[in-house]
Amino acid sequence: LLVIRSFMKADRSDLFSEGSNRRVIVTALHFFAWGIAIGYVGFFVSSVLVISSLVYYLALANRRVSLKVMTGWVMIVIFEVGFFYLIFTRLLHIPLPRGFLM
Repeated sequence: LLVIRSFMKADRSDLFSEGSNRRVIVTALHFFAWGIAIGYVGFFVSSVLVISSLVYYLALANRRVSLKVMTGWVMIVIFEVGFFYLIFTRLLHIPLPRGFLM
């Protein structure tokens, strides 16, 4: 079966033919803002703010987002960022930028 399939021409499609260039640019701008904000407000606060706003923006492409759903997402983001913050600072002893809010 593998020998037969090796002679067949593969169906190739453009990996990035679908999607929005606007979403790519907005995502890149979010990460650029995150990189700048880390120095001012610290890793934890800037990560929660930027990831939450990015989740909200990208979710709007498919549906409306209620306040209840967004609150749940923000709680998940806070938990995940807090988890990674603790892993890096306590377990790996890698200092992360604290900023003036922490």
